[in-house]
Amino acid sequence: MHKILKLGFVILLVLCMAIIMVGPTMADDGYTKIQDGFTVDPSQHGVSIAQGSTIYHLANGVTDVYSVNGEFELEAMDSEANTVSTPDGLEKATFVYNVPSGSHITAQRNVCQVYDSGIIILTVVNTIVHPSTSPPATYWLESSQDTNVNNLGYDVGTWITPKAPTLRSGITDFLFNGIQGSGTIIQPVLEWNQAGSGRWTGAAWWAGAYGSFRSTPINVKTGDTIDGAMEYVGGANGWYVDFQDNSTGQNTDLSTDLVGTSNVLACCTLEASSAIQSKTDIPGSTTFSNMVFQYQSQNVNVVWTAYYSLPPGLTKSGLGLNVDIVSSSEVILQTGNN
Repeated sequence: MHKILKLGFVILLVLCMAIIMVGPTMADDGYTKIQDGFTVDPSQHGVSIAQGSTIYHLANGVTDVYSVNGEFELEAMDSEANTVSTPDGLEKATFVYNVPSGSHITAQRNVCQVYDSGIIILTVVNTIVHPSTSPPATYWLESSQDTNVNNLGYDVGTWITPKAPTLRSGITDFLFNGIQGSGTIIQPVLEWNQAGSGRWTGAAWWAGAYGSFRSTPINVKTGDTIDGAMEYVGGANGWYVDFQDNSTGQNTDLSTDLVGTSNVLACCTLEASSAIQSKTDIPGSTTFSNMVFQYQSQNVNVVWTAYYSLPPGLTKSGLGLNVDIVSSSEVILQTGNN
């Protein structure tokens, strides 16, 4: 009897160890299911891969990952990957990358590399055109935009973290000031329920032809004062993108040389997923203030225009939307969730 009990215990222990050792979710066909993107930052959500790894996006819709030593790590099907809400719209999770705060992103031709303290921590090789989603799964519900700023090298603004939306699965909202170039955008972003967090977080983002890159998020709460800053520091460093919570002193940032300074779009934006159904699914009204725009230390005149983009079946009045352009340095994104 004791032998049987002992054998049963050993079998149970082996099964438990097997369960513990299971990493990312595996699909029935043997491919790894990518749910929240890849991460080389252990503190973030996503399928963890070793620093120095190379991700290959192949023309057949397969994504392969190899270690810094060239050893095979995993294989995923883009079509089986989850879709992830990002400030640049809905992305296949195989094209979402979570990187440490302070990372620098650069690229040549079809190869994108991420550096941390001068060391390459991630390489992304695209052999296909980065896929887009259609119809859009996120909407810039309301925004102030200057769609053609001749030259811009400095963009900073302040806002107070507003009343939170009602927490519902599938609802993600973003508030940000941003600079968009040709096919690329930088954004210090206040995020609601990103990756199912169920709370306010903040991160710096860069998105473009290689996918969407997010710096280590920091936790934020309603009432916190936020500074979103983008500064072109020149040379190989390019743009420095910083999200700072002045109420706690915490910040998170990244840099990239993949956005220019000429003929860019500047914006203040409330973005939401297409799953929203009412005004309680979006944040309260937000005032972007103390905004400063410069190029080579000279002030730049930004002329705002109000824009709206809504999911089918919803209206401006139903959501309580209104873009109140007070001046070039102050814009109020009004909502009905007050």
